Amino acid sequence: MIVLGLDPGFAALGWALCDVRADVVLLATGVLRTEPSARKRGVLASSDDTRRTRELAAALRPLVDRADALAVEAWSQPRHASAAVKMARAWGVLVTLAGDRPIVEASPQAIKLATAGNKTASKEDVQAAVALALSGAGRMLADVPRTLREHAADACGAVLASLRSDVVRMGRRHLTMQEARA
Repeated sequence: MIVLGLDPGFAALGWALCDVRADVVLLATGVLRTEPSARKRGVLASSDDTRRTRELAAALRPLVDRADALAVEAWSQPRHASAAVKMARAWGVLVTLAGDRPIVEASPQAIKLATAGNKTASKEDVQAAVALALSGAGRMLADVPRTLREHAADACGAVLASLRSDVVRMGRRHLTMQEARA
């Protein structure tokens, strides 16, 4: 069973692709970026956001296509309307691309608890815990630029938090039963 962990964002969307059949194996992780237009004149903000939404969808589609389920950090309400609109665009993309795949949401506190064992863990604590929990995660996270690393680590944490969900538990049990019959 392949679970795609996501830390949704419009400018930076963290992702982690994990095989969770028996042990949790991190296959790949990274951050998808969309950049605002450098052309300040002649480009409406809404047109630029539409372009960025399409870029995000195109980059995310191949990852979602590899997944059986999505584990997503739950949306916390941004303080500013413009940030809320951008977050809604990112969520719209991932829900649309997910199709019939189950989506497991994990609160930021659940991710911190699943990784670092503490609901108030720092971003650094989550990154260190993910590096210990997932084989190869330390190396893969080191390949992500330092300023973006927290997004990839949160995506990994979303997968770890999803392991307790009914969706992932049932999927893993179903695969185990299929393998036993084979």
